[in-house]
Formats: sequence, structure tokens, C-alpha cells
Amino acid sequence: MMTWSLKLGYSGGFCSLLLVSLLALSGCSKGSADSEAPAQKQAKTQSGKSGNGEPVVVGVAKIVMLDKEECCECTGARQKASLDAMKSVIEARGSKATLEVIHLDTQPDEAQPYLAMKPLMVPPGMYFLDASGNLLELLQGEVTAEQIEQVFAKLDK
Repeated sequence: MMTWSLKLGYSGGFCSLLLVSLLALSGCSKGSADSEAPAQKQAKTQSGKSGNGEPVVVGVAKIVMLDKEECCECTGARQKASLDAMKSVIEARGSKATLEVIHLDTQPDEAQPYLAMKPLMVPPGMYFLDASGNLLELLQGEVTAEQIEQVFAKLDK
């Protein structure tokens, strides 16, 4: 009976510890760019029409980047590269989209609404939102300017 209790306690605690450790360590995996399909196919058009009767396309209005303020060097480098890529694409496109950076570890309350839209598996995460705050796309991990440009091109159509 005692062996069963120890085994059950060990396996349950061990599995929980293993899961938490894997999630924490996944922030340090190199080259893990992951482009995911849009979390929600929410309204990409406003409920109005332009002067010529065509729908008004919203496109990308805001990008929220969730990262970690306190992290290892490899994660910090990946976050900086992704942020630099995002800034260069916004500038090159002349986009009016706003960019906000929220630190998961020091600003959890500010990050929560975005995590509720779609959980983040690998920081940094770039949440592309329309003017109504609907999630259009999420990129995770280190991303390149080319990957970001593809998202803008797809969503601004």
C-alpha cells in the first residue's frame, strides 16, 4: 500500500514538474519560428461600406508583442531580432499599425487578454489585431521580416 501511494504521488508530481519544465525551457529553443493559422476568422471587414459600395477592409491595426523582460541570452537575442524585424516591416510598408511590447514576466495582467485569445507556446509572440481588437494572426518564436511581411500581405488584402 505504501509503495502504491509513493508511486502515485511520484508520477503525478513528476508529470506536473516535467510539463512545467518543458514549457519554461521551450523559451530557449533556438530557431523555433512557428507561424500559426489565424486563431479566429473574425470580421475582417467593418459593418459599413465605402463610398462605392464595397466593404471597408480593416487589415492590421495593432501588433502586440509578448516577450520576457528577464530571460536568458538566447531568448533575449531572439526577441530583439523579432522586434527589429517587425519595426523594419512596419517602416518599409508605411503601416499605420501600432506596436506594443508587453513583458509576460513583469506585466502579466496586461498580457492576459492576449493569452486568452490564443495561448503562447514560444515567446516572443506577435499578435496581429484588427481595429476592433480581434485576433487575425499569431506568430511565435523568432520570426523574420519575410514572415512578418507575408502576414501583412495576407491580412491587408
